[in-house]
Amino acid sequence: NKSNSIMQGGAWKEAEVQEDENEEEGPCHWHWSDQLYRRTVFLHEDKTTVTFNRSGSYGCVAIRGSKQLRQNMEHYFEVEMCAPFHGQARMVGLGMKQTRLQSSAFDFHPLMGRDQTSWGLNYTGMTCHAGDSHKYAEIDLERVSNIKIGVHYDGYYGLLSFDVNGHACGVAFNNIVTSLELYPMVCVSSGNTTVTLLHSFSSVLSLKSLCRGVIRMQLQCDEDADKLPIPSNLKSFLRCCSTVHKCKC
Repeated sequence: NKSNSIMQGGAWKEAEVQEDENEEEGPCHWHWSDQLYRRTVFLHEDKTTVTFNRSGSYGCVAIRGSKQLRQNMEHYFEVEMCAPFHGQARMVGLGMKQTRLQSSAFDFHPLMGRDQTSWGLNYTGMTCHAGDSHKYAEIDLERVSNIKIGVHYDGYYGLLSFDVNGHACGVAFNNIVTSLELYPMVCVSSGNTTVTLLHSFSSVLSLKSLCRGVIRMQLQCDEDADKLPIPSNLKSFLRCCSTVHKCKC
């Protein structure tokens, strides 16, 4: 093992990174998969930038990461979406191998979150899974020309969190079955839309993170952490990603 850092909730933290003989060099340990190329998805040479629906949109399309997110590890990746923003189907998150990557013609509903095989967050701050949508983050689209969304998946406790433009937004989904074969995913329905993968990292969970997970599973809300007889910095560490809450970005 070697020491490295991965992003969690908009802040770098130290972690033990597992060595992988196939691990990519540079800021991305994996890239977008080129094995599922289709006419509606153009994967650029760097394999981190993908353009959807270059000749016009006829439905929703998606692309997945080149590597499965391993169980009992934590994973982080960050994507950048650029204006103009319209439609509801520009989403990022996780999906299983059987999650559809192409909708029917003129079906512009998001591929991610429409069933139980995927979990996603769109650029308006809505999360979606199994056909249910919920407001998760307040994103002021009038003040930004691009949006950076970070995705943190805890493959030990089955927790999925997001950060938007560097602001941690807490746990969006919990109780994800960690034995599932999960992949990073992005889906888009708008025409000539580019999404760039900025970072992707995976690491084994540190003992500190494992202990936090055990404790925070017993907490009902952030206030419960404040009642514990521990130093204030540890209380802040416990509150991080302990509950689902809205953030303003």
